Amino acid sequence: GHKTLYFERSGPSYHHKAITDMSICRRKPLLATSSLDGTIHVWNYETSSEEISKQFPTEAYSVALHPSGLFLLAGFSDKMRLFNILMDDFSVIKEFTIRACRER
Repeated sequence: GHKTLYFERSGPSYHHKAITDMSICRRKPLLATSSLDGTIHVWNYETSSEEISKQFPTEAYSVALHPSGLFLLAGFSDKMRLFNILMDDFSVIKEFTIRACRER
């Protein structure tokens, strides 16, 4: 059967606008969500807790976790960004000039 998951937040809030995408990691118990409010959240679905929450200045349209759980690719209204996932933050590795990136 299906198990219902409830998440506890560690940051200031959940998404305030529509969630635009979701990605699940293959090797770690991580789930990432992006939203029109410009936030990206990374959740641990085994502990039902939020690992990272980051606010960006533009809408976040898409998100994809690398199978290792060490990298995240996100599409924003102004560009696409590749991040390292750190303990409590994201670090930009590279930015691509692809506007309104909604597909993975």
